[in-house]
Parts: sequence; structure tokens; C-alpha cells
Amino acid sequence: MKKFTQSSGVLPTACYFGRYSNLAVVVPLLCSQLLCSQLFAAAPADSPFGPATPGISGQLRPRTELNKKGFTDSLDPVLSTHLRTRLSYTAIPSEKLTAKVELQDTRFFGSEGIGAGATVSNLKGLDLLQGYAVWNPGPLSLALGRQKMSLGSGRFLSTLEWHPYSRAFDGLSAYAPLGGGDLTALMFTV
Repeated sequence: MKKFTQSSGVLPTACYFGRYSNLAVVVPLLCSQLLCSQLFAAAPADSPFGPATPGISGQLRPRTELNKKGFTDSLDPVLSTHLRTRLSYTAIPSEKLTAKVELQDTRFFGSEGIGAGATVSNLKGLDLLQGYAVWNPGPLSLALGRQKMSLGSGRFLSTLEWHPYSRAFDGLSAYAPLGGGDLTALMFTV
């Protein structure tokens, strides 16, 4: 069990990392911490705890890269273009329950989605980016499923939205706004 401690100058925070059943989990509920209300007056960015809008939404994001990582001039630069396509559906069946499903397809232009053009976990190019339910019985909100989450500057936990494949986490998260700050608790498999 390793303990990492960080002091923000306002409130000290500690993260505990350990192993359980060959899955890395964060104990207790990854970085349960009080955050300064001047820095974080709302739910964490890219989290399921922000305001939800019911309906269907999508994203098309092309990204072109010129890569010349060789150390000699004999290598030709490689020009490639990714296309990230997302389709999501958010449902709000009651004022205390929200559900979201978001699919993502990322591939190189000209590829069939096999090999280098596929998403990280699915060689066919299509993957479930988010699929979660949020229960909000009162001041505490709980989210269960695959969800995007970023904390603070994103140094330790972020979604990597700049990357063509992005990142989401499987697990349980909780959020509670408090008078002097916010409480965010997480338990994800990483």
C-alpha cells in the first residue's frame, strides 16, 4: 500500500493506492477530499454530476497529425488523420435518476477499423465510452458505471479529451456540495 500526500496550501489531501483481486483500486474511494470552494464551486469537470440535458447528442472530430519522429533525414514524415465520432443519449426518467449511454468510434481515415485504426479496447473501432446511472436522493449524488471524470488540473485523474480515444473509468463515484467546498469520492478499476 502506497500513500501519496499533496498539500494545496488550503487543505491537505491524501490518496491511497493498493491492489485487490489483481485490479488496481483506489482506497478509500480514490481521493476523498474537500476542495476549496474558490477553486471548485461546481461538480468535477467531465463528471456525471453536472447538469444533464435529456436527448441525443453527438460529436465529429477530425484530427490531422504530421509525424516525423526519426533522428535522421532519411525517414519520410507520416501524415495521418483520425476521425472521432460520438453518439450519446441521456435519459432523465425522474428528478432523482439520470442515465447516459455514449458510444465512440475512432479510426484513421482510410482504415477499416482493424489494427492501428481501432479504439483501445475494441478492434472493430466501436466502443462504449460512457454508460452510467446517477441517483440523486438529496445532497449526495451517486453514479455507477463507466463514466468520465477529471479532478482538479487533471494531473492524476482526467479524461484525456485531447487524445483521439479519450478515457473513461469503470466504478462508483459520489459527489456532495458542502458549505465550504465539495466532497468527491471515487472507486474505479484502473
